[in-house]
Formats: sequence, C-alpha cells, structure tokens
Amino acid sequence: MQRMDVEIDIYKHFTWLRRVNHTVANNETYQERLTRLEGDKESLILQVSVLTDQVEAQGDKIRDLESCVEEHHLKLNATEEMLQQELLSRTSLETQKLDLMAEISNLKIKLVGLEKEKNDCQESQTKAEMLIQELKNLKIKVEELENERAQYEWKLKATKDAEIERLQSQISSRTIAQNESSEREEVFRRRIKEKHQEVQRLKLGMETLLAANEEKDLRIEELTLLLNQYRRVKNFVMATHGSSERLLSVNSEDEVESTIKKLIPKNNQTLELMKSESKVDPRYQTLPGKLSRSTPNGSHDGYRKPASQNALHINSELNGIQSLYIIRSASAPVIGETENNLDITFNDLSSSGTDPGPHSPLSTEGKKSPKGIKKFWGKIRRSPSGNFNTDELGLSEFKRGGMRATAGPRLSRTKDPCNKNSDYNAPFAQWSNEQVCNWLEDFGLGQYVIFARQWVSSGHTLLTATPQSLEKELGIKHPLHRKKLQLAVNAISSKKDEKSGQLDHVWVTRWLDDIGLPQYKDQFHEARVDGRMLQYLTVNDLLFLKVTSQLHHLSIKCAIHVLHANKFNPNCLRRRPADENNISPSEVVQWSNHRVMEWLRSVDLAEYAPNLRGSGVHGGLIILEPRFTSDTLAMLLNIPPQKTLLRRHLATNFSLLIGPEAQLEKREIMDSSTYTPLSTAAKVRPKKLGLSHFSNLRKKKFDDSTDYVCPVDLSPQKSDFKTPNNSSIKDIDKMEQVGRLI
Repeated sequence: MQRMDVEIDIYKHFTWLRRVNHTVANNETYQERLTRLEGDKESLILQVSVLTDQVEAQGDKIRDLESCVEEHHLKLNATEEMLQQELLSRTSLETQKLDLMAEISNLKIKLVGLEKEKNDCQESQTKAEMLIQELKNLKIKVEELENERAQYEWKLKATKDAEIERLQSQISSRTIAQNESSEREEVFRRRIKEKHQEVQRLKLGMETLLAANEEKDLRIEELTLLLNQYRRVKNFVMATHGSSERLLSVNSEDEVESTIKKLIPKNNQTLELMKSESKVDPRYQTLPGKLSRSTPNGSHDGYRKPASQNALHINSELNGIQSLYIIRSASAPVIGETENNLDITFNDLSSSGTDPGPHSPLSTEGKKSPKGIKKFWGKIRRSPSGNFNTDELGLSEFKRGGMRATAGPRLSRTKDPCNKNSDYNAPFAQWSNEQVCNWLEDFGLGQYVIFARQWVSSGHTLLTATPQSLEKELGIKHPLHRKKLQLAVNAISSKKDEKSGQLDHVWVTRWLDDIGLPQYKDQFHEARVDGRMLQYLTVNDLLFLKVTSQLHHLSIKCAIHVLHANKFNPNCLRRRPADENNISPSEVVQWSNHRVMEWLRSVDLAEYAPNLRGSGVHGGLIILEPRFTSDTLAMLLNIPPQKTLLRRHLATNFSLLIGPEAQLEKREIMDSSTYTPLSTAAKVRPKKLGLSHFSNLRKKKFDDSTDYVCPVDLSPQKSDFKTPNNSSIKDIDKMEQVGRLI
C-alpha cells in the first residue's frame, strides 16, 4: 500500500512538470531547464522523504488500529460467551419457574382437597356430636319412660280391682242407655210424622198464597189501566198549559179533581190489598224463601219480582198526581198558598207493605182542595227512600250542583247514631278497622283495603307493622307503597304537622309537568308518590322509578330544594311571565319549565324553545346547580357548536338572567381542579358493593336506604337562594356518580 501511494504521488508530480514545461517558452535553453529540473528534483526528494515519513506514521496508526480491532474481537467473543451463558441460565430459570408454578398449582389443589376434607370432618364431627346429644336425650327419655312404666305398673297393681269394678258398672250403665236410646228413637219417629203433617199443611198454605198472588196480579193490571187513564189526563193538562201559557181554568181543575175522585177509591182498594198481604199467617212468612227452590219453573220468584217492580212503578206514577197541583202563576194566589203548605213527604210503608194507620173518609171539601189530596197522599211514601227527609229540600227551583230528584234513595243511608267512624281526632292507635280502611281509600292505597279489612284490627296494627308484615299481610309488593304508608303512619303517630303531607300524588304529577319531566308521570302516579315522599326521596327510589339520567336526578334535587325553601307551598312555581324588565335570581329560581321556555322566546330563541320539553330544565336547576352553564343549556337546546353567534347571544342573556353572584360562583367552580362538565347523556348507575358490604347485605333492605336526593340539612333556611357550598357540591357529586341498591 505504501508503494502504491508513492507511485500515485509521483504520477501527480509528473503531470505537473509536463504542465510547467508546456508553459516554458521555446527560446529557453536546455541549461536553464536542467537547473530547473535539478531544483525540482531536490524538491521532489524532499517531498518524497516527507511522504515516506507520513506513510510510516500512517502504518503505525494502522498497526495500532489493527491491534485495537483484535482486542475488540476478543471482547466481542467474551461477551458472546457471557450472553450464551446468560441465555442458558435464563432457560434454566424459566424451567424452574414452570416447575414451581406446577408445584404451586398442585399445592393449591391439595389445599382445596384438605379444606374439603376439613369441612367434611367438621360436618361429620358436628353430626357425631348431634347424634351423641340425641343419644343422650334418648337415654334420658328412656329412663323417664321406664320410671313412668314402673309408676304405671305400681298404680295398676294398686287400682286393678277398683278398675275392674268400674268397668263392670260402665257395662251395666250402657245396657240401660241402650234401652233409653230405643225409647228416644220412638219419640223421634213420632216427631218426624208430626213434621211431615206440618209440611203438608205448609204446602196447602203455599197453594193458597199462590192463588192470592194471582189475584194480586189481576189487581195490578187494573191499577195499570187506571194509570193509563191518569196519563191521558196529565198529558191533556200539560198540553193545554204549554199551548195557551195561561192559568188552569176552574173547569180544567174540576176535571182533574173528578179524575182523581175516580182514582181514589181504586187506590183505597190497593191499600186494602197491601193490608191483606200483611195479614197472612205469620208462620208462613219465611216459607217462600225456603221453598222457592222447590216451586216449579220459579213461579214464586216470577211473581214477587214483577209485583214489586209494578208496585214501585205505580207508586211513582201516583206521586206524579201532586205535580198537577204545583202548576201556578201570578193570577192564582189561592193555589200558590196551598202549594206552599203542601207537604210532599210521604210516610214509609212498613216492611210488610201495610199502612201505619186507617184511612179517614174523605169529605167533599177535602176532595176539592189540595189539602185533601195532601191528607190522603201524605200517608204513602216510596219504600226505597229510607229515612231520607224531603221536607228539608222543599219545592225550590233547580240549582246547579244541588241534589237531584232521583238522588233520594241513594242518599238516604241511615246515619251512625254514635258517629264512631267520623271521630278521626282520636289517637291513631285507637282507630277502628273502618276508619283505617277509609283512610287508606282517601290516601290513594284503596287497592289494599280488602286485605286491610281482614288483617287490621285497629290503628295499632299499622303502627307496629314491619315492611315484611305489610308485604305478607296486606300484599303490598311495591316498595314505594310501603314507604308511603310507613311515612304517613309515622307522621300521624308523632303528630308532625308537615306541609309536605298536604300534597297528594295527583299534585306531584302536575309538579312533574312544571319541572319539565312529564315522561315520569306514569311511574310516579303508579307509585303514589306524594309530597311527603318527595321530602324523603332517595336515589334508590329514583332508580326504581326508572329515572336514570344524571341531569334528571339533579333537576328533581333542585326542585325539591325549592319546595323546602318555600315550605312546600303548592303554588310556589311561577308558570307565567310577570315583569320581564325586573328579573331577580330569587324569582328565577321559582320558574317552571314553561316559564323558562317563555324566557327563551323573549330573547329571540323561540325556534329552540320546544327542545326543552322533557329536559327537566327549570329555574331551580339553572340557579342552584353550579355546573349548569350556558353551554349545558345550548346542548339541551340542540344549538350546533358551529353557530358561535347564537351561543354567544345565549351566554350573555344567561349571565344576565342568573346575576353576577351566581355567575361568579359558577366560574369559580369551573376553574377548580376537580371540575367535570355536566353531561346531558350521563347515567346514574347502582353502586357496586365491595366485600365489606356483604356482611350487612341481609340486614339492609330497599326501604332502609337514607341516601336522600335532597337531604333536609342541605335545604336552604332562608328565602334568598344561593348556590350550595363545597360540602353540598360533594354530596351532589356522590349522588350523581352512584346510587345504592341494597
């Protein structure tokens, strides 16, 4: 390599010399060239010596580098050997690890087997102990039985002779009793013969009754003919009154009275017929009820039903005769006076259908005056009307909301003289079964009244009832129904005057409309959630009511917060705008969902206002929830993020609406490190229980949860509304993240 470098350098110098020689002028002499060449030769020799020195130095460097390379090769071989040893050791360690894992699995299997053997041994030991205990008990019982046997043997030996004598006396007494029983059988046979004869007599009496019933049917047909005549007269009188619109003349009144004179004797015959029906032998009064099954084709029932219906129909038609004398006008003062004195109350017929007293004969003056009609018809009254007194009603004209003419029979229930059922001022423990059932009916739990009538003896039964007994005895499977009942019973027993107890479940459904959650009305109505249950509503209850949205949980929490602040005033929420110019946060917190939509229309966002239906946005949520911002409202209104001008317009109006104080607090919470934005799609899920909770799993029930949606201590005590403090925000976050289902 050194020679090649020297040759290359000499070649370069020759080319340089050629280039120099070409530049020399042709007129130069050879002597000058020679001298120049000698000088060049010396310089070349110097250059060659320098180059040789450089080549030697480079050779030394090359040798040094080769020695370094050899050293590196040695090191590389050593490291490769070390690597091979490391790989071998690692493979051996892995094989050892696998062997250890296999040994661990085998040990685990052995441990499980030993535990099973231990459990089996413990079970066998417990069984053996139980058997030993049973053997001990059996030995004790055998000893007791042996003692008793010895005592009985001793007693038998002592009383053997006396017992034999007693048995002989019993045998002799039985023979005497058999003789007496034969005599009794003869007496019974005689009585049966007498009863048979009595039955024959009753059959004859039944036949006579059927014949009498046929006669009554004929009389009823005659009365129907008379009623048809009366209807014709009545239609004639009403036609003349409606067409001419003037007073009844004396002639028409005489005609009506003449027709009544014809009807009165026939009606007297009807009353006599009723009397004759009641004069039947009293020993046959119960006969039709007992022998109705044996009558062919139900002839007896077929008689009684039409007869009673026809009698009532006839009686109602006869009562209509009085209406002929109620027609009056200003030109008939005498008729008006008699109408005011007319008594339309009829005396009740007795249970047998007889008149309470004999009829007095009608004089000619009585026949011509309405008083005579009153005297006669005042003794008759429809039987279904009970004790209902129509004198108190009078003959006033029709009033809206008043009592109907046909309402008498239905409203004529006999009043309780002791008034026990209406005494609700007594302690709840002393309430009767009827009072408790009526209270359940009014309370909205009427479906359990049937079971309550059988199980509840007094109010004390409900006071001492447990959720398990309510589910078992009253059949209350719905946990919220049990909670509603227990809260109400506790409030009544403790005599707490809670305003929330005055709000029923119907009001709660309207309240859901106001806060913008009408989609949950069916669940809340089915669960009979009332104001008191709202006060003690838990996260479990909301999850059971299928309210899983985190935003809806917060909406209900803030709405209950507002109810607490207003002392559960049913009209605290504002549905209509009052003054758009002077709006304060204390007023905004009471806005309903509809009022918020009206505000959106007033700030030129009417096209997005319908999107708030069913969102749960109301004034309480806007003010009291620190994480509810204008961005949250924009998401609920479905305003796209690209429309920055609309969002900016909404943000400015939103900040003006909530006020500077609430805006500052919302901004502080947004700037905090623990802030997480409110998501409209987040769900509240049941809390997963750890191993530490399984010990208390059976002790706690669904009804025992105290994770209230809006605890009483978090509700504001003053009327001015501020956002909750940090501790309440932590509670809100806990409520949002998880709910407990136990």
